[in-house]
Amino acid sequence: MLHPRLAIPLWAMRAAFGSSCIGLGLQRFLEAQATLTRGAGLFEMLAGVLILTPLTEAAATVLTGWLVLLAVGALGPKGATLGGLDVLLAATAFALARLTQVNEAEPVGKRPQPATRRPSARAPQRRAAVGMRAPGRAGSPEARPPPP
Repeated sequence: MLHPRLAIPLWAMRAAFGSSCIGLGLQRFLEAQATLTRGAGLFEMLAGVLILTPLTEAAATVLTGWLVLLAVGALGPKGATLGGLDVLLAATAFALARLTQVNEAEPVGKRPQPATRRPSARAPQRRAAVGMRAPGRAGSPEARPPPP
């Protein structure tokens, strides 16, 4: 799950992207005479609605591909500006898909903690090997009787 401070920006991004897709799709549908363009408008409206539902990640991922296709189709001297805007929108849709994926993945604080190391039975042997005396061995301060 994302940091709680990122919840509002994520929802703002979903609302802005979803509503703009609905609006642009509606404009394309109403102003176009060609059947293919009207179909593209319907597709964009559907994607905008799906972004506002729990299917945000899937809708944003599909919309990323759609916008990249539009950008490639706009290549040329007259479509450079439109293609650049489509690339920016595709990057935004991709970021929205990934942020949603992270947000829905796992709650913060519920991640497994790394295993702690337990001291092994060989720990006293290691200390003796490096020149330190293990407690309770002959000659160690703990093994000597207290002075009178």
